[in-house]
Amino acid sequence: MSSTRTGDSFHSQDLRTNFDFLYGDMFKWYSKKLGATANQSGIWLFNDLSTETIKQIKMTIEFYKQPSDFCIISIHWGGNWVEQIPLQHQRFAHELIDTVGINLIHGHSSHHPIGIELYKNTPILYGCGDLINDYEGITNYKEFNSNLSLMYFLEFDTTELKLKQLKLSPFERKKFKLNYANDEDCQWLLNALQKQSTPFDTHFKLRNNVIYLEA
Repeated sequence: MSSTRTGDSFHSQDLRTNFDFLYGDMFKWYSKKLGATANQSGIWLFNDLSTETIKQIKMTIEFYKQPSDFCIISIHWGGNWVEQIPLQHQRFAHELIDTVGINLIHGHSSHHPIGIELYKNTPILYGCGDLINDYEGITNYKEFNSNLSLMYFLEFDTTELKLKQLKLSPFERKKFKLNYANDEDCQWLLNALQKQSTPFDTHFKLRNNVIYLEA
């Protein structure tokens, strides 16, 4: 089994966290040369978001996961600029939670933060955006305000492995440096996040320039 499918784990007090990193190659510009093999390190490539892919993930995780493990899956999927989260992403995420027992889904690819869903008290971060990058000065897609980013803080119950709190700290990225976002930018991020999360019945509030998930 290739090394990327073994996942990784670390201990924090009485909680063992298990990571399984995935990378979707559904799009033609993802090179298969990036994929891990028995003889080469790399990332786990999968061809689609099908039930068969779910079975492969489930088999791998069950091989390594212990009963009390907190399991995170990190998926690179979708486009760089996202106006609407694809239904197939939602279905795949739900199946990962229902079938595999994932505790947190960390999605990435979009260069700006996109919607969050709380499904069966399990957070699905469909796209976390870029915390820091070298895209400053690119003039396309200004409507996404990709110079704004979020830092995600999640607190879980270590017994039930369920989410207790999710808060997001807004930042502005400038000259390869993160600065706290001003009031206007914090409100813009809240509105953008709320717009994409409303179909999932997820709601947020802004307090002291920090965005909180409402229970």
